[in-house]
Amino acid sequence: MTDAASPYLALREAVRPAILAHRLLAGDQERAGSLAAECEDLLFLTGELLKAAGREIGRASCRERV
Repeated sequence: MTDAASPYLALREAVRPAILAHRLLAGDQERAGSLAAECEDLLFLTGELLKAAGREIGRASCRERV
């Protein structure tokens, strides 16, 4: 190893943990975004299901009253 390469290698070794952490966090951020989108879909579909069930229950109770 030459003296000129030594600072470069030292710097590379010093920033390696930060680079790894950045890659891991970027992957986590992408997965979190996908999970958030799935949660929004699930919330919307649950609301639709509850609306449909409410209408269905309302109709059933109206029929039972007649």
